[in-house]
Amino acid sequence: MNEKDRIKYIKGLSENGLMHEINYQDVRFLINIAERLEQVANEFNPIFSESQQGDLAEAYKEVIK
Repeated sequence: MNEKDRIKYIKGLSENGLMHEINYQDVRFLINIAERLEQVANEFNPIFSESQQGDLAEAYKEVIK
């Protein structure tokens, strides 16, 4: 499962009242995304392509909904 699909899956569990189904690996996955987004926000990394930045922005939008 790619990152985007995993985010949608976790979001679906949350929206459907199935928080108890979210496990430690899911939480660690979301924390990892947040850490990566923080890094991008704190210091622009030109290594990320425009497409990758868009994917990270979309992932961030999904997480904060």
